[in-house]
Amino acid sequence: MIASGRYLRRVEGGMRKTIQKYSMIAPGDRVLVGLSGGKDSLVLLAGLKDLSEYLPLGFSVAAVTLDMRFGGVDGDFAALERFCEEHDIKYRIVRADIAQLLFGTGSKKNACFRCASVRRAVLVNAAKELGCSCVALGHNADDAAQTVLMNLLGNGEFSCFEPVTYYPDSGVQIIRPLVYERERDVVSAAKEARLPVIESRCPNDGTSLR
Repeated sequence: MIASGRYLRRVEGGMRKTIQKYSMIAPGDRVLVGLSGGKDSLVLLAGLKDLSEYLPLGFSVAAVTLDMRFGGVDGDFAALERFCEEHDIKYRIVRADIAQLLFGTGSKKNACFRCASVRRAVLVNAAKELGCSCVALGHNADDAAQTVLMNLLGNGEFSCFEPVTYYPDSGVQIIRPLVYERERDVVSAAKEARLPVIESRCPNDGTSLR
């Protein structure tokens, strides 16, 4: 068990209710976590790993990190590799020169939207290769609220991502078990459990609309 402290246990309790409410995970599923190394993805991975050990679903958890090679160099994910090895989580790094494609011209217009689409596609493909039926993303309740506001103010529509999104062409579904958890609780859980959060190298980090 990874759970350490009341915040991670609280978040895991919320995840369990969300998974059950939306039937996110079926018995025997293999769940692939998109592990960026940020607080959300690490808390998500830790929570799912713990839940896989005591929920009566018999599901398993794996993780994939997409290295976009910012600056044309490989990212350092040694801390994530150690964490996954310590907790018996199958882990893979997929390296691709996506950063150059998105930011190489100097234009950042719609970069976040395009980046998210590319990352989802890479994760879905990785899930198919690893025999995973679900890809779990770390969007929390604050992300959902911000998405609603951005769509309302930018596009004039009241919309947001769904807790579960199924892609029939691939047979893979996207799930968001943290969708009802507040960011402050996720931050507290990551700190309390001393999860190996790594700093984002994205040039838009801290400067995008969100």
